[in-house]
Amino acid sequence: MIGEIDFYPVLRMQRLGDIVVLQPWWKGKSLGQSLTCDLSSGTLQLVDKEDITHSYTDVFGVLGFSRMKKSSSLIVVTDAREVGILRGFPVFLVAKTRVLSGSSASSHDRNLIRTMQDAVDPSKYGGGMFLSAGGDITLCSQKHLDAGDSASAWQRADPWLTWNRVLALPLIEAGAEKFVPTIMKGFISQIKGIRFKRNGADMSSTLTIIARRSAKRPGTRQWRRGADTDANVANFVESEQIVEFHDGSITSFVQVRGSIPVMWSQTPNLKYKIPISIGPSGRSEAVLKSHVSSLSKNYGAVTAINLANLTGREGHLSDAYASAAEAVSREISNFKFVPFDFHKECGSTKYQNLSKLWDQISGMHKDFGCLTVNGQAPTSRQTGVFRTNCIDTLDRTNVVQGMLARKSLEGVLHAKGLLAEGEGFSTAYPELEKIFRVIWADHGDEISRQYAGTGAMKSAFTRTGKRDLAGLLDDGVKSMTRYFLNNFKDGGKQDALDLVTGTFKPDKDGARAASSIRISPAIPLILATILVLLAHKNFVLLGSTQHVFTLEAIQKVWLLLFLAIAIVHNVKKYGKYLVDSPMLRPDLSIPWESR
Repeated sequence: MIGEIDFYPVLRMQRLGDIVVLQPWWKGKSLGQSLTCDLSSGTLQLVDKEDITHSYTDVFGVLGFSRMKKSSSLIVVTDAREVGILRGFPVFLVAKTRVLSGSSASSHDRNLIRTMQDAVDPSKYGGGMFLSAGGDITLCSQKHLDAGDSASAWQRADPWLTWNRVLALPLIEAGAEKFVPTIMKGFISQIKGIRFKRNGADMSSTLTIIARRSAKRPGTRQWRRGADTDANVANFVESEQIVEFHDGSITSFVQVRGSIPVMWSQTPNLKYKIPISIGPSGRSEAVLKSHVSSLSKNYGAVTAINLANLTGREGHLSDAYASAAEAVSREISNFKFVPFDFHKECGSTKYQNLSKLWDQISGMHKDFGCLTVNGQAPTSRQTGVFRTNCIDTLDRTNVVQGMLARKSLEGVLHAKGLLAEGEGFSTAYPELEKIFRVIWADHGDEISRQYAGTGAMKSAFTRTGKRDLAGLLDDGVKSMTRYFLNNFKDGGKQDALDLVTGTFKPDKDGARAASSIRISPAIPLILATILVLLAHKNFVLLGSTQHVFTLEAIQKVWLLLFLAIAIVHNVKKYGKYLVDSPMLRPDLSIPWESR
C-alpha cells in the first residue's frame, strides 16, 4: 500500500523545545527521512534520524505551517474517523487537531494562533475537513480520470477546492509534500449495499455524495457575498453524486453552487432585512465573464439557474445579474441563464411547481449527461454543469440541486435497465427513496452550517418530501439563529476562515490581528432589556396607577424606560458599528472598494 499512496498515513511527532520532529512510520518501522520544524526561526528541513521510539504522539498528517511575525505555528491532525472509500483509498474526517507554536511568539502572534486554533478545531469552525492518503479527494471523478498519475498529488490537486493550499506551501517548498495531505472541506457521505432487482437482474451499488468547498473567497453568510475582483464567488461548492455498481461500472454527476456572481454586498447592521448594495455594472459584467470562463474551462457548457426573487429587494440584484448575463451570453455561446422565482412559483408549500423549472432545463440536463466508466475507459462524459444560486445559495438551492441529482440517478437506472422509461425510483425502490432524501438533506445541512451557522431551511422537504407546519416552524427557528450568529458571532469566524485559507497572510498583511477578547455587541441590547424589566418591577412596587406621574415614578420608571428607548434607538442608528465585524480582511466584504 505504501508504494501507491501520495501521503504518509501516520507520523510520529516528537517535540524538543521549539523543535518538532515528524517521522513517517508504518508497520513498525520508519519510512524515510524525518521532517524537523523550528517554530522559532520558521525553518523546515528533511533529515536522516534514528527511529523515534519514545515520548511521541501519533498524528495523521500535517495540515499546514504558518510563518508569523516573530514565530511560526505547525498544524497537525491528531485524530480522524473513516467515513468511506474513494478510488480504493479510505477517506477520513478530521476529528481533532493541534496547533503548535514557538516560545518567541509575540502577543500579536498569540492572537493569530488562537484564531488559527478556532479555524481548525472541528468543534468550532474547522468542521467538515477530510483527508486521504491517496485518491485525489479534491478532484471529481472526471477531473481525476483526466489528470492521470504522471504529476505529483499536489500538482494534480484542484487549486480552487484544496482547503489547505496556502498553509501547505512552506512544506511543499521544503520537499515535504508527502507529510501534508490535500485537505478538502465540505461533506462526504457513503451508503453501501443498495440493492436493485428488476427483470431477473439483482445488482448492488454504493451511493456517495461529496461536496467540495472552494478556498477562494471563503467566509460567512453576510460578510462574504457575491464575487470579488478576481471573479471568485462566496459559498462556491462543487457537489458530486457517484454511483458504483458491483459490476465495476461507475457514474458521476457534478453540479455547482455559488453566490450570485456579480459584485454585491449585504453587511450586517442589526436589521433583520439588510439592504443590498450592488457594485458598478461594468465591473460586474467583466467579473461574470471571467467566472463563467473559468467554469466553462473546468466543466464545459454552463447553465446558470437563478432562484432569487425577481421583484422587490432581491429583484434589483436579479436584474443586475440578468443584465450582466445577457451581455456575457453574447460572448460565451455555451452559457445559458435561467431565472426562476422560487418563492413566487413554489411559495411555502407548492413545491410541485418545480416541474415548471424542470420543463425549461430538462433538455440541457439530458445533453450534459454524466460520466460513465466501465473498466478503465469512459463510455460517456459529462459535457456541462448546472450552476445554481438563490440569495444565500443554501436553502432554495438545496431543493433544486436535490431535484437535479434525482433526475440524474433516474437516468443512470434507466440506462442500466433497472427503471422503465418515465418511471421514478420513489415507487420502484422505496428504500432508495429514503436513503436519497436523507443523504441529500444531510449534504444541504452541512453546507449551510459551514456558511450560515445552522442547518438548511427547507431541509424538511428534502428529507421527507413534505412541506408542513413543523417544517415552517423549524425554518423560523433557523432564521432567528442565523440573525443572531450573523450579527454577534460571525466576525471572529470570518477572521478564522481568512487566516486558515491564506486570505490573510500573517507575515505580509500588516499588523492587524484578531483580538483575543471580543466585546459582544449584544451588550447594549441586554442592558436595554434589564432597564425595561427594572422599570416594570418598580411600576409594580408603586402599587397604583395613581402614582404613575409622581417624582418617584419618573425617577424609577419613566427615566429607565427613556434610557432603554434611547439605547435601542442608537443601536438601530449605529448598528453597523455594533455588530461583530471581521478584523483581518474587513475590506473584502465590499470588494469593489477594496482596491
